[in-house]
Formats: sequence, structure tokens, C-alpha cells
Amino acid sequence: MIGAHHRLFKLKPWLVRALIPRGRAGTYLLYRFGRPVYAGRSDEDLQNRLVVHAHTERADYFGFSVFADAERAFDMECALFHSLRKTTTNLIHPASPKRSGRTCFICGLGDGRADYFFRITATEPTSHP
Repeated sequence: MIGAHHRLFKLKPWLVRALIPRGRAGTYLLYRFGRPVYAGRSDEDLQNRLVVHAHTERADYFGFSVFADAERAFDMECALFHSLRKTTTNLIHPASPKRSGRTCFICGLGDGRADYFFRITATEPTSHP
């Protein structure tokens, strides 16, 4: 992990541009009214991804981590997805980075299959179709 910021920042395009270099892989958490509402990542340009979110006004704050590569960002997004799955709006398991073949270190998924199993049963899957 190159840069982890454990504080929240106001989700404004100018602030995102000031804090995050262009062209870096990373993960982020969006917050609304002080609660995490969405976990995500960008494999190629975290700054651009967050600027797009800032224009949607879906959240008012964000936290982020910058990583050396997409595989490490994927691992962190998986950790966020599983640890926050009951509080965020994420319904789909994170997809693995293109051409990486990487799978989730928690559940073994990595292709972005719908997470309905997690939401309905609140248990981890024991096998993968």
C-alpha cells in the first residue's frame, strides 16, 4: 500500500484532484451522513473514479488508499466488501483485475457474480458453481 488515509475528506472534485495523483490504482469508501455507503476501486485511475462520484452527489465524504498495482487494490476491495457488506449498497462481489486470474482471499470469488447469496443467507459460500 502506497498511501492509506484513515481520515475522511469532503467529496469535492478539486479536493480529490489535490490529494490523489492521476493514473494510480486504489480503493475508496464513500460516506453519507457519516456512514459508509459504497466501497469501490479503480485499477487505472482512482482520481478520475472519485471525481465522477463527486459529481453524482451520492456521498458527501470519502476515504481512500493508493496501491502499487491493481491486484493489491482488489485484495483491499474484497476486504472492504466482506467486512461492510451489511452496511454498504454493494451488491456485486468485486471483479478481479483484467487478465489477472486473481480470486478473493476471503471467499474465492473474483468474477463479479451477484452477491445475492451473501445478502440472503448472511453466510459465506462453501462452494462455487
